[in-house]
Parts: sequence; structure tokens; C-alpha cells
Amino acid sequence: MAPQPLSSALPKIGKGEWSINFGMDAMKARREHAELIAGTIAAWSQVEAQMGIVLASMLHTKSGPFVIMYSAIESQTAQFAVLDATAKDTLSKGDADLFCASTIAIRRASSHRNKFAHRIWGITNKFPESILLAKSNVLWNFQAQFSAELMLNSPADTNFPKTDFSEIYAYKIQDLLEAREATIRAHLIAHDLSILVGPIKHARELARTRLESEPEIRSILDKARDFGLLLPEALLRLPDRDDVY
Repeated sequence: MAPQPLSSALPKIGKGEWSINFGMDAMKARREHAELIAGTIAAWSQVEAQMGIVLASMLHTKSGPFVIMYSAIESQTAQFAVLDATAKDTLSKGDADLFCASTIAIRRASSHRNKFAHRIWGITNKFPESILLAKSNVLWNFQAQFSAELMLNSPADTNFPKTDFSEIYAYKIQDLLEAREATIRAHLIAHDLSILVGPIKHARELARTRLESEPEIRSILDKARDFGLLLPEALLRLPDRDDVY
């Protein structure tokens, strides 16, 4: 199940007045939705903290200055590139491949947090079971068109700007539950990575088995091998989910 663009629901709305309101009041109006959104963002913070632990474990006594530099990197993509390169340099070939496949799975889950944290929430009276999420540029374009109309016409004669409803998504409770669960699963993968690179042999073997049994990780490894790609270089060519803010 995935959130649906509002454009696909418009034909079902029918006649009658309806409104869309964006802003902080959306969270107050959809408290159950807001709790799940906050849970997803909080779970991703745990993922980020865990991946810092993973880096420190791989570097051992050399970790201090490198972890400080890692924490200063603001780009999520660059942080994962550092992690993958470190894994390739410090782990066996098999474990490095498993590590990089795992970070691809984690990065895919990050798309939920990125959207939730960087886009604009809203509500509509026509879908009381949903909360809306739109890219900021939807509101920017709306305001720009509206301001341009006001410069040319009086308020009474101003045309209502067209809105790109394909860029506004309606999230139901189930959609948000799935996003939170995907992010929690990413945290579990990150935790297993910290064990995989740790000092306890028996624990490493158990973590390796758990990671290898993850369907998404196994699928990534299979695709990389089918394409004759090496990880982490495969990151550049394997299809990924949208993680654009």
C-alpha cells in the first residue's frame, strides 16, 4: 500500500465545497497521524546514531578524528559513501558486500523520514481519514501565481491559481504505519551491522545470518551479482526508491 496523489482522488470527490489547508494546525487536527509521523522521524534519528557507532567500530582505535569528521558531513549520501568505503577497506569481501547491500536497504527507508521532515503537511475536509503531504514548491508556485494575479487584477477579479494535485499525497494511518515499520526495520539492520563489524565472533556470525536472511538485502545482492556489479560500486547503478526531499 502506498499513499495516493490527490489528483487520483479528485474524480471521486464529487460536487460541493472542499478546502485544503497547510500548516502546523494539520498535526493538531490529525493527532493519530502526527504520532506516527513523529515516530518515523525519531526512529530515523536512532538509525543515524547507530551508523555512527558502526563507523567507530570499524575504525577501532583510529575512530576519534574520523567520527568527528563523519558527524560534520551534512549530506546523507556522502555519509553512506564514507561508511561503504570504510567497510570495503576493513572487512572481508563477503562481509563488505553484505554491508553495502544493507546500507542500500537502510537508505531506501530514509526516504520516509526525508519526506516527513522536509515537506509540508496539510488537511482537507473531503478526506478526514488522511493527512496531506506536499513538496514545498507546490505552495511556492501557488503563491507566486497568486501574487502575479493580484498585481494585474483587483482581489475580486483574481483567478484562483491552478494547483498541481499530483504533487500532494494523502497518507492514511496504514501508510504511516508502514513508513514507521520500515524505518524501525532499518534501525534493526543498522544494529546488526554494528555487531557484524564488532569483536565477538559468535555474535558476528548471528548478525551475518540475520542480515543475509532479510529479503530486501538478499534481493540487492542477487541483482548486483546478476548485473556483474561489485559493491559498493553497485550503489551507483542499482535502482533505488525516491529519496529526494
